[in-house]
Formats: sequence, structure tokens, C-alpha cells
Amino acid sequence: ENQQVASFVISHVQRWHDPKLQWEPEKFNGLKQVVMPQNLVWVPKLFIYNRYDMEHCITLGMDTKNMLTEDRYDVRVQHTGHVKINIPQFVTTLCRIDINLFPFDTQFCAIALASPLLSV
Repeated sequence: ENQQVASFVISHVQRWHDPKLQWEPEKFNGLKQVVMPQNLVWVPKLFIYNRYDMEHCITLGMDTKNMLTEDRYDVRVQHTGHVKINIPQFVTTLCRIDINLFPFDTQFCAIALASPLLSV
């Protein structure tokens, strides 16, 4: 059976500004950035809406298995309040695969990221 799925290893980078995390480096011995566990700061939650999940293929979307941000990654916080997180992940997504030109075919598979509460 043709499942129309594709698997990828992705590295998703999120950046945002949090004014509550600003500080003056002069007051902290010139410290301009820190790296800390993700669970110590607010991190925007993103979901892969077209993720293929064998057990939940009908209920794609808001399942927590589709969430990109997990608690095991570190964030880099700049003194300006700019925050960055890099999240590596293995994902399998729904993808229309056309093999009519095989072995010279090229596939285009999108990974749809979205947040139910934020504009991305």
C-alpha cells in the first residue's frame, strides 16, 4: 500500500525577544549571554500539523507528540533579551509522492509548522 509519507531529520531554530530577560552586562562582570535549560524560560510551542503518526493518523495536529519543543534542549539568552533554541528532531510527514519519473524523480515535501496561539 502506498502510504505517501516521507521521513526527515530536521534542525528547527526558533528565535524571539523576551524583554524580561534583558540585563546590563556591566552589572554582571561583562556577561553578555547565558545558556540554560529550556524549562527555565518561556518557549513558544510549535506543532507539526502534517506529521504522520501511525497510531493517530486521523487525529493529526494538537497531539502533544507533534510538539517540537521538548524539555531536553538548552536555550541561548543574550543580554538584549533575544532568545534562541535549536531543536533537532526526526519527523515523518504526509507527503504526496510521484514516482512517474523514477529513477529521475524529484519530490517536494512540506513540513507545516504552526502555533495555535501565536502568529508564526
